[in-house]
Amino acid sequence: MRRKIKGKRKWPYIIAITVVTALCITTATEWSMVLTQPMQIQNDNQVSGNLTTSFSYQPIESPNPLLPKGGATTGNGTIFTAITRQLVIHEQMNFLANQPMTLHLSSTPIIRLIAPNMWEKDYPVASTQTIVTHEKSGTLWNETYTINLATINEFTSNMTKALQISPDSYTITLDPQIAGEVTYNRQTEQIPTVSGLSFQENGQELEVQSSLTNSIPVSFTLSSITPNTFHLFGWTLPIPLARTGLGSLFGILLVALLILLWPYRKLQVGIGSKPSERLEKRHRDRIFHLSQTVNFGHSFVITLDSLASLVRLALDRDVPILRECTGDAALRYVAIDGDCAYVYTEDEGGNVHTKQSSFPLDFGGIRTNEPNLE
Repeated sequence: MRRKIKGKRKWPYIIAITVVTALCITTATEWSMVLTQPMQIQNDNQVSGNLTTSFSYQPIESPNPLLPKGGATTGNGTIFTAITRQLVIHEQMNFLANQPMTLHLSSTPIIRLIAPNMWEKDYPVASTQTIVTHEKSGTLWNETYTINLATINEFTSNMTKALQISPDSYTITLDPQIAGEVTYNRQTEQIPTVSGLSFQENGQELEVQSSLTNSIPVSFTLSSITPNTFHLFGWTLPIPLARTGLGSLFGILLVALLILLWPYRKLQVGIGSKPSERLEKRHRDRIFHLSQTVNFGHSFVITLDSLASLVRLALDRDVPILRECTGDAALRYVAIDGDCAYVYTEDEGGNVHTKQSSFPLDFGGIRTNEPNLE
Protein backbone atom coordinates (compact mmCIF):
# COMPACT_ATOMS: atom_id res chain seq x y z
CA MET A 1 0.00 0.00 0.00
CA ARG A 2 1.40 3.39 -0.94
CA ARG A 3 1.92 6.09 1.74
CA LYS A 4 0.14 9.22 0.55
CA ILE A 5 0.51 11.44 3.61
CA LYS A 6 4.27 11.34 3.81
CA GLY A 7 4.64 15.05 2.94
CA LYS A 8 2.43 16.16 5.84
CA ARG A 9 4.93 14.92 8.38
CA LYS A 10 7.63 17.16 6.95
CA TRP A 11 5.90 20.47 7.71
CA PRO A 12 6.66 20.61 11.47
CA TYR A 13 10.30 19.92 10.69
CA ILE A 14 10.36 22.49 7.87
CA ILE A 15 8.85 25.15 10.16
CA ALA A 16 11.27 24.27 12.97
CA ILE A 17 14.23 24.30 10.58
CA THR A 18 13.15 27.70 9.20
CA VAL A 19 12.77 29.22 12.68
CA VAL A 20 16.08 27.83 13.95
CA THR A 21 17.87 28.94 10.76
CA ALA A 22 16.50 32.48 11.17
CA LEU A 23 17.61 32.51 14.81
CA CYS A 24 21.05 31.24 13.80
CA ILE A 25 21.44 34.00 11.22
CA THR A 26 20.25 36.68 13.68
CA THR A 27 22.50 35.38 16.45
CA ALA A 28 25.49 35.13 14.11
CA THR A 29 24.91 38.71 12.93
CA GLU A 30 24.70 40.06 16.48
CA TRP A 31 27.70 37.98 17.52
CA SER A 32 29.79 39.34 14.65
CA MET A 33 28.87 42.87 15.74
CA VAL A 34 29.90 42.13 19.32
CA LEU A 35 33.23 40.67 18.18
CA THR A 36 34.09 43.97 16.45
CA GLN A 37 33.42 46.01 19.60
CA PRO A 38 36.36 46.80 21.93
CA MET A 39 36.30 45.33 25.39
CA GLN A 40 36.87 48.77 26.95
CA ILE A 41 36.35 52.35 25.86
CA GLN A 42 38.29 55.46 26.74
CA ASN A 43 36.27 58.46 27.88
CA ASP A 44 37.91 61.88 27.60
CA ASN A 45 36.46 64.56 29.86
CA GLN A 46 37.48 68.11 29.06
CA VAL A 47 37.81 70.50 32.00
CA SER A 48 38.46 74.08 30.95
CA GLY A 49 38.71 77.57 32.35
CA ASN A 50 39.76 81.10 31.47
CA LEU A 51 41.98 83.69 33.10
CA THR A 52 40.76 87.07 31.93
CA THR A 53 42.74 90.25 32.53
CA SER A 54 40.93 93.56 32.01
CA PHE A 55 42.51 97.03 31.96
CA SER A 56 41.05 100.50 32.18
CA TYR A 57 42.86 103.83 32.39
CA GLN A 58 42.11 107.37 33.45
CA PRO A 59 44.30 110.45 32.80
CA ILE A 60 44.80 112.96 35.61
CA GLU A 61 45.10 116.38 33.95
CA SER A 62 46.52 119.72 35.09
CA PRO A 63 44.23 122.77 35.01
CA ASN A 64 43.51 123.65 31.40
CA PRO A 65 40.85 125.53 29.41
CA LEU A 66 38.77 122.36 29.10
CA LEU A 67 39.19 121.46 32.77
CA PRO A 68 40.00 124.66 34.73
CA LYS A 69 40.47 122.87 38.04
CA GLY A 70 42.21 119.86 36.54
CA GLY A 71 41.56 116.28 37.71
CA ALA A 72 40.50 112.94 36.30
CA THR A 73 38.94 112.58 32.88
CA THR A 74 37.40 109.75 30.96
CA GLY A 75 40.03 107.38 29.58
CA ASN A 76 38.92 107.28 25.99
CA GLY A 77 40.92 108.13 22.93
CA THR A 78 44.08 110.25 22.84
CA ILE A 79 45.95 111.42 25.93
CA PHE A 80 47.68 114.79 25.62
CA THR A 81 50.95 114.68 27.52
CA ALA A 82 51.25 118.48 27.82
CA ILE A 83 48.26 118.66 30.19
CA THR A 84 48.42 115.15 31.72
CA ARG A 85 50.26 114.72 35.03
CA GLN A 86 49.46 111.12 35.84
CA LEU A 87 47.96 108.05 34.25
CA VAL A 88 45.92 105.79 36.53
CA ILE A 89 45.61 102.19 35.35
CA HIS A 90 43.18 99.70 36.84
CA GLU A 91 43.89 95.97 36.45
CA GLN A 92 41.43 93.19 37.24
CA MET A 93 41.98 89.45 36.76
CA ASN A 94 39.01 87.06 36.86
CA PHE A 95 38.89 83.29 36.72
CA LEU A 96 36.02 81.15 35.43
CA ALA A 97 36.02 77.35 34.95
CA ASN A 98 33.55 74.49 34.70
CA GLN A 99 35.19 72.72 37.65
CA PRO A 100 37.02 74.03 40.74
CA MET A 101 40.77 74.35 40.17
CA THR A 102 43.74 75.23 42.32
CA LEU A 103 45.59 78.38 41.25
CA HIS A 104 49.05 79.36 42.50
CA LEU A 105 49.89 82.75 41.01
CA SER A 106 52.32 85.58 41.65
CA SER A 107 52.56 89.09 40.19
CA THR A 108 55.34 91.70 40.25
CA PRO A 109 53.95 94.61 38.22
CA ILE A 110 56.36 97.07 36.58
CA ILE A 111 56.21 100.05 34.27
CA ARG A 112 58.47 99.50 31.27
CA LEU A 113 59.64 102.49 29.25
CA ILE A 114 61.03 101.54 25.85
CA ALA A 115 62.70 103.59 23.15
CA PRO A 116 62.77 101.21 20.19
CA ASN A 117 66.26 100.11 19.22
CA MET A 118 67.76 102.47 21.82
CA TRP A 119 67.06 101.76 25.47
CA GLU A 120 64.65 100.28 28.05
CA LYS A 121 63.85 101.34 31.61
CA ASP A 122 61.80 99.44 34.23
CA TYR A 123 59.99 101.09 37.14
CA PRO A 124 58.55 98.83 39.86
CA VAL A 125 55.09 99.98 40.85
CA ALA A 126 54.15 97.39 43.50
CA SER A 127 55.66 94.58 45.49
CA THR A 128 55.25 90.93 44.56
CA GLN A 129 51.85 89.50 45.35
CA THR A 130 51.06 85.79 45.67
CA ILE A 131 47.67 84.13 45.45
CA VAL A 132 46.84 80.49 46.23
CA THR A 133 43.21 79.63 45.85
CA HIS A 134 40.93 76.73 44.97
CA GLU A 135 37.75 77.84 43.31
CA LYS A 136 35.57 77.62 40.26
CA SER A 137 35.19 81.33 39.64
CA GLY A 138 36.19 84.60 41.24
CA THR A 139 38.32 87.73 41.08
CA LEU A 140 42.02 87.08 41.62
CA TRP A 141 43.36 90.64 41.30
CA ASN A 142 41.78 94.07 41.49
CA GLU A 143 44.65 96.56 41.59
CA THR A 144 45.24 100.20 40.65
CA TYR A 145 48.60 101.59 39.50
CA THR A 146 49.68 105.20 38.91
CA ILE A 147 52.19 106.28 36.28
CA ASN A 148 53.79 109.67 36.93
CA LEU A 149 54.31 111.16 33.47
CA ALA A 150 56.54 113.93 34.86
CA THR A 151 59.06 111.31 36.02
CA ILE A 152 58.98 109.63 32.60
CA ASN A 153 59.39 112.93 30.76
CA GLU A 154 62.36 113.80 32.95
CA PHE A 155 64.03 110.44 32.25
CA THR A 156 63.52 110.67 28.49
CA SER A 157 64.91 114.21 28.47
CA ASN A 158 68.03 113.09 30.37
CA MET A 159 68.53 110.15 27.98
CA THR A 160 68.18 112.47 24.97
CA LYS A 161 70.83 114.81 26.39
CA ALA A 162 73.13 111.91 27.19
CA LEU A 163 72.82 110.21 23.85
CA GLN A 164 72.38 113.35 21.80
CA ILE A 165 69.66 111.47 20.00
CA SER A 166 65.95 111.88 20.46
CA PRO A 167 63.77 108.81 19.80
CA ASP A 168 60.96 109.26 17.34
CA SER A 169 58.62 107.68 19.86
CA TYR A 170 58.64 105.57 22.97
CA THR A 171 56.32 103.06 24.60
CA ILE A 172 54.96 102.98 28.14
CA THR A 173 53.80 99.51 29.19
CA LEU A 174 52.26 98.25 32.39
CA ASP A 175 53.53 94.66 32.60
CA PRO A 176 51.80 92.67 35.40
CA GLN A 177 54.45 89.90 35.16
CA ILE A 178 52.02 87.20 36.22
CA ALA A 179 53.46 83.72 36.60
CA GLY A 180 52.21 80.54 38.17
CA GLU A 181 50.29 77.34 37.54
CA VAL A 182 46.84 75.85 37.60
CA THR A 183 46.25 72.36 38.99
CA TYR A 184 43.32 70.01 38.54
CA ASN A 185 43.15 66.36 39.53
CA ARG A 186 46.93 66.13 39.95
CA GLN A 187 47.51 67.66 36.53
CA THR A 188 49.38 70.96 36.36
CA GLU A 189 49.53 73.53 33.60
CA GLN A 190 51.82 76.56 33.60
CA ILE A 191 50.30 79.99 33.07
CA PRO A 192 51.57 81.57 29.83
CA THR A 193 52.71 85.19 29.67
CA VAL A 194 49.95 87.69 30.40
CA SER A 195 50.05 90.70 28.12
CA GLY A 196 50.05 94.14 29.70
CA LEU A 197 48.65 97.53 28.67
CA SER A 198 50.83 99.61 26.32
CA PHE A 199 50.77 103.26 25.28
CA GLN A 200 52.82 104.80 22.50
CA GLU A 201 54.03 108.41 22.72
CA ASN A 202 54.12 110.31 19.44
CA GLY A 203 55.18 113.91 19.99
CA GLN A 204 52.60 115.32 22.41
CA GLU A 205 50.15 112.40 22.43
CA LEU A 206 49.74 108.97 24.06
CA GLU A 207 47.71 106.35 22.28
CA VAL A 208 46.70 102.88 23.46
CA GLN A 209 48.55 100.18 21.47
CA SER A 210 47.22 96.99 23.03
CA SER A 211 43.93 95.31 23.83
CA LEU A 212 42.19 96.26 27.06
CA THR A 213 41.14 92.64 27.63
CA ASN A 214 43.27 89.50 27.45
CA SER A 215 42.08 85.93 27.96
CA ILE A 216 44.22 82.90 28.71
CA PRO A 217 42.54 79.50 28.25
CA VAL A 218 43.33 76.71 30.69
CA SER A 219 42.23 73.15 29.92
CA PHE A 220 42.75 69.63 31.19
CA THR A 221 41.84 66.32 29.59
CA LEU A 222 40.87 63.53 31.95
CA SER A 223 40.88 60.04 30.47
CA SER A 224 39.04 57.15 32.06
CA ILE A 225 38.69 53.53 30.97
CA THR A 226 35.27 51.94 31.33
CA PRO A 227 33.99 48.51 30.27
CA ASN A 228 32.17 48.62 26.96
CA THR A 229 28.56 47.46 26.79
CA PHE A 230 26.33 46.01 24.09
CA HIS A 231 22.58 46.57 23.77
CA LEU A 232 20.62 43.45 22.87
CA PHE A 233 16.82 43.41 22.80
CA GLY A 234 16.61 46.12 25.47
CA TRP A 235 19.28 44.55 27.67
CA THR A 236 22.63 46.18 28.36
CA LEU A 237 25.36 43.56 28.61
CA PRO A 238 29.11 43.89 29.14
CA ILE A 239 31.03 42.97 26.00
CA PRO A 240 32.67 39.83 27.52
CA LEU A 241 29.28 38.52 28.66
CA ALA A 242 27.67 39.40 25.32
CA ARG A 243 30.42 37.58 23.42
CA THR A 244 30.15 34.47 25.58
CA GLY A 245 26.35 34.46 25.66
CA LEU A 246 25.83 35.02 21.94
CA GLY A 247 28.59 32.56 21.04
CA SER A 248 27.03 29.88 23.25
CA LEU A 249 23.55 30.60 21.90
CA PHE A 250 24.83 30.40 18.33
CA GLY A 251 26.49 27.06 19.08
CA ILE A 252 23.29 25.67 20.64
CA LEU A 253 21.17 26.83 17.73
CA LEU A 254 23.65 25.40 15.24
CA VAL A 255 23.59 22.02 16.99
CA ALA A 256 19.77 22.14 17.06
CA LEU A 257 19.72 22.90 13.33
CA LEU A 258 22.02 19.97 12.60
CA ILE A 259 19.82 17.69 14.69
CA LEU A 260 16.75 18.81 12.76
CA LEU A 261 18.50 18.31 9.43
CA TRP A 262 20.00 14.93 10.35
CA PRO A 263 16.88 12.81 9.52
CA TYR A 264 16.92 14.30 6.00
CA ARG A 265 20.56 13.69 5.26
CA LYS A 266 19.70 10.57 3.24
CA LEU A 267 17.18 12.46 1.16
CA GLN A 268 19.95 14.43 -0.46
CA VAL A 269 20.67 12.64 -3.72
CA GLY A 270 24.24 13.03 -4.77
CA ILE A 271 25.21 13.60 -8.38
CA GLY A 272 26.54 10.41 -9.93
CA SER A 273 25.20 8.14 -7.17
CA LYS A 274 24.13 4.60 -8.10
CA PRO A 275 20.45 3.81 -8.75
CA SER A 276 20.33 1.53 -5.74
CA GLU A 277 21.63 4.29 -3.47
CA ARG A 278 19.08 6.77 -4.72
CA LEU A 279 16.16 4.43 -4.26
CA GLU A 280 17.43 3.18 -0.92
CA LYS A 281 17.44 6.74 0.36
CA ARG A 282 13.89 7.24 -0.83
CA HIS A 283 12.47 3.89 0.32
CA ARG A 284 14.74 3.09 3.24
CA ASP A 285 11.79 2.12 5.44
CA ARG A 286 10.85 -0.76 3.10
CA ILE A 287 14.30 -2.18 2.43
CA PHE A 288 15.73 -4.59 4.98
CA HIS A 289 19.41 -5.54 5.14
CA LEU A 290 20.28 -9.22 5.53
CA SER A 291 23.24 -10.13 7.69
CA GLN A 292 23.12 -13.80 6.56
CA THR A 293 21.40 -15.95 3.97
CA VAL A 294 17.98 -17.26 4.93
CA ASN A 295 16.17 -20.30 3.55
CA PHE A 296 13.09 -18.96 1.77
CA GLY A 297 12.08 -22.33 0.28
CA HIS A 298 11.48 -23.06 -3.38
CA SER A 299 10.60 -19.94 -5.34
CA PHE A 300 10.18 -18.96 -8.94
CA VAL A 301 12.89 -16.41 -9.79
CA ILE A 302 11.98 -13.41 -11.92
CA THR A 303 14.90 -11.11 -12.80
CA LEU A 304 14.14 -7.39 -13.16
CA ASP A 305 16.30 -4.82 -14.96
CA SER A 306 15.79 -1.93 -12.51
CA LEU A 307 15.42 -1.46 -8.82
CA ALA A 308 12.61 1.02 -9.50
CA SER A 309 10.54 -1.79 -11.02
CA LEU A 310 11.24 -3.93 -7.98
CA VAL A 311 10.22 -1.12 -5.64
CA ARG A 312 6.98 -0.46 -7.50
CA LEU A 313 6.17 -4.17 -7.43
CA ALA A 314 6.92 -4.34 -3.70
CA LEU A 315 4.72 -1.31 -3.03
CA ASP A 316 1.88 -2.74 -5.08
CA ARG A 317 2.12 -6.15 -3.40
CA ASP A 318 2.92 -4.60 -0.01
CA VAL A 319 5.90 -6.87 0.52
CA PRO A 320 9.34 -6.00 1.94
CA ILE A 321 12.52 -5.76 -0.09
CA LEU A 322 15.47 -7.81 1.13
CA ARG A 323 18.93 -6.47 0.47
CA GLU A 324 21.83 -8.93 0.27
CA CYS A 325 25.51 -8.17 -0.33
CA THR A 326 27.10 -11.10 -2.17
CA GLY A 327 30.70 -12.18 -1.79
CA ASP A 328 31.86 -10.39 -4.96
CA ALA A 329 30.63 -6.99 -3.68
CA ALA A 330 27.41 -7.14 -5.76
CA LEU A 331 24.09 -6.01 -4.30
CA ARG A 332 21.03 -8.19 -4.74
CA TYR A 333 17.51 -7.01 -3.92
CA VAL A 334 14.75 -9.59 -3.57
CA ALA A 335 11.01 -9.23 -3.08
CA ILE A 336 9.18 -12.47 -2.15
CA ASP A 337 5.53 -12.67 -3.10
CA GLY A 338 4.16 -16.14 -2.46
CA ASP A 339 6.11 -18.63 -4.63
CA CYS A 340 7.70 -15.88 -6.75
CA ALA A 341 11.03 -14.19 -5.99
CA TYR A 342 11.58 -10.90 -7.83
CA VAL A 343 15.30 -10.15 -8.12
CA TYR A 344 17.34 -7.11 -9.08
CA THR A 345 21.17 -7.31 -9.02
CA GLU A 346 23.71 -4.48 -9.27
CA ASP A 347 27.50 -4.75 -9.07
CA GLU A 348 29.86 -2.37 -7.28
CA GLY A 349 30.11 -0.01 -10.26
CA GLY A 350 26.33 0.35 -10.54
CA ASN A 351 26.04 -1.97 -13.55
CA VAL A 352 22.84 -4.00 -13.77
CA HIS A 353 23.06 -7.78 -14.16
CA THR A 354 20.07 -9.31 -15.86
CA LYS A 355 21.46 -12.80 -16.35
CA GLN A 356 20.48 -14.95 -13.44
CA SER A 357 23.20 -17.48 -14.24
CA SER A 358 25.91 -14.92 -13.41
CA PHE A 359 24.40 -14.29 -9.95
CA PRO A 360 22.42 -17.37 -8.94
CA LEU A 361 19.91 -16.96 -6.18
CA ASP A 362 20.90 -19.08 -3.23
CA PHE A 363 18.80 -19.12 -0.11
CA GLY A 364 19.85 -21.78 2.31
CA GLY A 365 21.38 -24.05 -0.34
CA ILE A 366 18.43 -23.83 -2.77
CA ARG A 367 19.71 -22.74 -6.23
CA THR A 368 17.34 -21.92 -9.07
CA ASN A 369 18.60 -20.71 -12.42
CA GLU A 370 15.32 -20.14 -14.20
CA PRO A 371 11.69 -20.37 -13.22
CA ASN A 372 9.66 -23.51 -13.73
CA LEU A 373 6.60 -22.49 -15.75
CA GLU A 374 4.86 -25.91 -15.63
